[in-house]
Amino acid sequence: MKKMMLAFVLLFGISANAAQMSVSGAIGFFSVGNSFVNDNNAQTAMAGLSGLVTLGADFEYAPDKDYSYGAYLRYHGTGDDYGTTDLSFSNLALGAMAKGYLNSRNWNFYYGAGIGIVSVSYEAGTAEFTPGMTFGPMLVIGGLYPLSDRLSMGIENLRLYALGEDTNGEIVSDWAIKAKYDF
Repeated sequence: MKKMMLAFVLLFGISANAAQMSVSGAIGFFSVGNSFVNDNNAQTAMAGLSGLVTLGADFEYAPDKDYSYGAYLRYHGTGDDYGTTDLSFSNLALGAMAKGYLNSRNWNFYYGAGIGIVSVSYEAGTAEFTPGMTFGPMLVIGGLYPLSDRLSMGIENLRLYALGEDTNGEIVSDWAIKAKYDF
């Protein structure tokens, strides 16, 4: 056990007891971005599409109470009728992130950014567009209210962007209720 602690301290340069890890889950709704594909017809049709399915999970490692880094996973999916055409949209994003925390007496506000892999697909009637995976940045802002020493609840706004040839611009903006557990 002492060898593991020593390896941890040497690897991260901090005391193993000072760090805190957490997992969190998010569920909410989103709206599709206005510039997520280069195809003008699809862009016009998808611009007003919104959904009630945002699912997400985060893992964070916080060496200090003021910042953390970790990974995020988000899924967005919806379907709707646009005139006589059935539309469906789905997105899966996985990446690395860093967050800064502004701690007050009762709330923990945070802001962050990350980069990851984004996979978008949509269907418009019988036409399916799956441009494949691309890289893209992520921006997040939110607030958490501590319910106990280890459990917090709050709200978060996350925006995903893509920087690919066929998928370019803001993909989604979501609002989610978030639960965070520190261990």
